Amino acid sequence: TNILLTPGLDASLATCMSVWGMTEEPVTAVSAQLGTGRFYPDWIYGSGTCLEDGNEPIFMMNNPSWILGSLEECCTRYYSWNTNKCMNSNGSGLWYADQLNEVCVIDCDESSGSICGGIADLSPDKLFADPKSCCESQLAWRLAEFCEAESLQTGCYGGTGLYYRGDSTTAVPCVKDCDPASGDQTCGGIVEESWVTLYETAEDCCAYEYSSIDNELCTARSTNSALRRYWPDKTTAKCHDDSVVPTEDLTIAIYGSIEDCCLY
Repeated sequence: TNILLTPGLDASLATCMSVWGMTEEPVTAVSAQLGTGRFYPDWIYGSGTCLEDGNEPIFMMNNPSWILGSLEECCTRYYSWNTNKCMNSNGSGLWYADQLNEVCVIDCDESSGSICGGIADLSPDKLFADPKSCCESQLAWRLAEFCEAESLQTGCYGGTGLYYRGDSTTAVPCVKDCDPASGDQTCGGIVEESWVTLYETAEDCCAYEYSSIDNELCTARSTNSALRRYWPDKTTAKCHDDSVVPTEDLTIAIYGSIEDCCLY
């Protein structure tokens, strides 16, 4: 099985994982073995599954109604509360939440790989086809994209690239969901929690989070770009081109021409 086949996996994340050879999932399947065709619940050793080894207890041998013709039938009858574990004694290969570490892991023996969390003793509604679905359902307080990347244990994740409200103590109103170590001066840090509102553009972030600031000025500061607009400096009785002398007061009114600014 290949992790790249995971539904909904981000394309850039998949590309990075391919480059670094991080795409193989742990093997959870077991080679088929010939059995008796007689399945019975393992209540003696409590393995949570049905066995087909011909060692059923005497009382089951004496009453054929205990014996069923397939693993699925046996699991459905005797382990209906957890048919997943019964049907997949070596793990289903599905994902479930590791609440302690706040990531999702694969239902497989921990010795099979670093993203294996151990054989899950969970009901089917707690198991998921991919890590992102698991994160969204079981770890909803974490940003799904971040949780997915952490679950896959990849160093490829660089944030969503969307914008969110920055620290009010800085001169940058909205910042980008990315790592400042990347060299991008608009990065405010990678968002980990889902309560943070993300916006597609700096303009949208400014409009919703900083309605008291001129949108063009807010956007220019958020994207680290020059703004050829004019603002009045009352201390010098002059108007300045913001692209030359940026204003520190983001609540100040700005104007499209120096003439309009001087009329202020």
